[in-house]
Amino acid sequence: MDAVIKAVAVLPDVELIIPGGPPGCELDDYDEAQRLNRLAVEHGVANRVQLVGHVAHAAMPALLRTADVVICTPWYEPFAVLPVEAMACGIPVIAHGVDGHDDAIVDGVTGMLVPHGSPLRLVDCLREIFDHPSVAEGLGASGRDRAVARYSWDQIAIETERAYMRATPNVVGDRHVSAGQH
Repeated sequence: MDAVIKAVAVLPDVELIIPGGPPGCELDDYDEAQRLNRLAVEHGVANRVQLVGHVAHAAMPALLRTADVVICTPWYEPFAVLPVEAMACGIPVIAHGVDGHDDAIVDGVTGMLVPHGSPLRLVDCLREIFDHPSVAEGLGASGRDRAVARYSWDQIAIETERAYMRATPNVVGDRHVSAGQH
């Protein structure tokens, strides 16, 4: 979140809400929350950065829908759950181009990918979304289409079955088949 807080410092009309960690009432005792709050103070944006703590899974769609953009900047992310959830809500996504993000997001079509450790590129992407509502709308609509088409439970089941079929090409039902068998 360091790069995002630094980006907020460059964009004067932007507010940042950071979910995650322990429940909100326990954030004062959480080392990472203290560090992020200190960073926000150092960059003069403490009044525009809000750590909210743990958000229940059922409450995430409502929180995501309040955002103009969702930023996902982990250094490692195998599953890309948050970007796909944001995309399903029709919210533009900016994410580090790592692991699962590379699979979930089509750069410039369903979201924007930025290299890890590139806060200037992050600022450029935010400006593009904030300054051009049609870009935000296009990313949101395309992201939603991709999330629904590719990441629905039905589609996941189909892709899982295909993966098993590729992994076990010589198994048909309960019978094992070899090349020379009749």
